Amino acid sequence: MGGKLRQARLGAAEALSSPGHHARHARPAGPLKERLSPDEFIAIHASPKVIGDPRVKTQHLVGVSRWSGVEADGSVRGSHQLRVAHQRYADEGLKEVVNKGHGYGVVHQSYAKVEGEWKITGNAPTVDWSEYDLFGTMNPDAKKD
Repeated sequence: MGGKLRQARLGAAEALSSPGHHARHARPAGPLKERLSPDEFIAIHASPKVIGDPRVKTQHLVGVSRWSGVEADGSVRGSHQLRVAHQRYADEGLKEVVNKGHGYGVVHQSYAKVEGEWKITGNAPTVDWSEYDLFGTMNPDAKKD
């Protein structure tokens, strides 16, 4: 069930992403990426080093959102307060938590109509502060700064 649910969520993310998606992800997902296709965006996040590992469980809670008006190019921008929780388990039995990390911040997103449907065209999260080992949870093999 976990794998099917994970695939459904990734499929939904792909359906919402525009072909010229701009994603800005520093750690844990890596350096700034420009002009990602939906497939590239999903591949980054589906990686075992991010949320593609079945031993990693996440929850993203959206708080306050603030929206801009329609821009000259027809796009809309939104800023969304987030609280994200991540846990990595020792194995797929999900009994022993070996690492956890929580982040608090804002994700700035832009949206535009693509072939009559609203799509995410840009994604730039910021982490204002974190608890525990947020970045180690997502990439346990990475060298710590």
